[in-house]
Amino acid sequence: MERKLCGLSYRRRYKTALMRPRKA
Repeated sequence: MERKLCGLSYRRRYKTALMRPRKA
């Protein structure tokens, strides 16, 4: 049941990607 954790990480990563170019 890592769906909640994944969701939180996904949202945080998505926000970071929008702020910075996700190339690495």
